[in-house]
Amino acid sequence: MGKALWWCLVLTCLLVPLAGAADWNILKLQTHDGLKISLKNYCESWRMNVELHNIREFQVVPEECIEYIGKYVTSTQYNVDSQRATEECLVYLSTSCNLKKDGLDAWIFDIDDTLLSTVPYYKDNLYGGRKLNVTSLEEWMKMGNAPALDHSLKLYNELKTRGVQILLVTSRKEYLRSTTVDNLVKVGYYGWTKIVFRDPANELVSVQKYKSDVRKQIINDGYRIWGILGNQYSSIEGIPSPKRTFKLPNPMYYVGANTYKALKHNLTPLSVAERERERKMATDEEVVAAAPAPVVEAGLKHKLERKWTFWCDNQSKPKQGAAWGTSLRKVYTFDTVEEFWCLYDQIFKPSKLQNNADFHLFKTGVEPKWEDPECANGGKWTVTSNIGRKANLDNMWLETLMALIGEQFEDAEDICGVVASVRQWQDKLSLWTKTAANEAAQMSIGRKWKEIIDVNDKITYNFHDDSRTKGATKGRYTV
Repeated sequence: MGKALWWCLVLTCLLVPLAGAADWNILKLQTHDGLKISLKNYCESWRMNVELHNIREFQVVPEECIEYIGKYVTSTQYNVDSQRATEECLVYLSTSCNLKKDGLDAWIFDIDDTLLSTVPYYKDNLYGGRKLNVTSLEEWMKMGNAPALDHSLKLYNELKTRGVQILLVTSRKEYLRSTTVDNLVKVGYYGWTKIVFRDPANELVSVQKYKSDVRKQIINDGYRIWGILGNQYSSIEGIPSPKRTFKLPNPMYYVGANTYKALKHNLTPLSVAERERERKMATDEEVVAAAPAPVVEAGLKHKLERKWTFWCDNQSKPKQGAAWGTSLRKVYTFDTVEEFWCLYDQIFKPSKLQNNADFHLFKTGVEPKWEDPECANGGKWTVTSNIGRKANLDNMWLETLMALIGEQFEDAEDICGVVASVRQWQDKLSLWTKTAANEAAQMSIGRKWKEIIDVNDKITYNFHDDSRTKGATKGRYTV
């Protein structure tokens, strides 16, 4: 009897894998406690244990779970899970963060599957069921078509609104900087304070160590890291730790301590010149000296619709008897996206200026002076920056620059340029236009600009003629 029972058990074990099931056509399994397990149960349990960090270092999604994972990452449930994570970030931000609003409150974001989705790529690669080919993935990244994750974009914009500095720390290689920046901006991300890529020197270092080292530098720079949002534990673990970390769901791939070592044969060392660090600027002469020709890789240039010129005017030490405008200096003219980012990353942030200094970005051929023919009959929209002054001014400045060179204004031909002015008690940003009497055009520009820089208070428009003859005047238009 015992022998017969033993053979029954053997035959059962052999025949069960051949049996069909109604739930996703999967064989029926059982736990040690006798619980019946369908493929759906099994794959959901596998996914959950990936998120709990119990399952690690996997190179591919189990073959029997490919269909399930594909359904999950394209489902409402995935969106709801992700949205819940970002909502918890906002709850934490609103209830537990005593923001200083001094320009040093910071939040770190990963990029892939945190800000940008790689689901379209993995859709063509069995949703993680095919072993990762780094070269193939990077070729896809270079196309710059990754969509935004809407829940992350909402959190990103809310953090900006609250004056938190956005720091992007990605495992993408340095040579993907230009394409990545274009992709981010195209889908709505802009106004970050810093973006860090892996340079050739640390491409083979573990992701966790690389990101930990970046956090050390960020803290050394004086920032308070209130939180991190990422989709892999390697992005949020390690010392120094932020005050809170939040993880988005991602069962398609695993990036851990040994991943880059395991994929070493797929990595191609790159010789990309490191960008110069941001320089302190005390005088306009230093600003001019600090603007070398940007280092831009051949074949990656993206032409702008027109040329633009940066100017600087340092009036902190005016020469006695000097006429207005004598300290104005032309710094650099550019006409590609790559040149713009090199210049901006290196020097062009208003927070680096001393009091009584101005930065200007004007269309090439137009001088930032009332007397210039393009400006003579014009005026300016003005917004002031009081709370969190430096960070707020930097954010509004960058968003305005992006809108100008990206031709986001319907009346772009009427715009001359923008001026960032740093003063002892109050900073301000002014958008200059050329036909002040054209009320319809000015109101259109004013409304659009207010939307771009995300200002709630009213802003006013002054005619240059009024300013020349009457000094401080009441604005002609208001939005």
